Amino acid sequence: MKYYLIRNSDGDTMVSEIVKDKFLAEIENGEWGESPEFLKTVPQDTDTNYWNGKMLIIKGEIVTLEKKEVVTKYDLP
Repeated sequence: MKYYLIRNSDGDTMVSEIVKDKFLAEIENGEWGESPEFLKTVPQDTDTNYWNGKMLIIKGEIVTLEKKEVVTKYDLP
């Protein structure tokens, strides 16, 4: 299972894909700071500049919409 990290660094929003074991190892090694803070929900202010260094972790897969051609036909008697 993949995890997606959404965070802000120096005013830039960053999205990273990472696997669980690697992410946990990086946290234990201090690569995310001494005590990284995580968001529990998507904040009302979606501008990551106001997240105060917190990180949002999303578990899952990226999906895309599949285009479907739909035709509606009307007929008068």
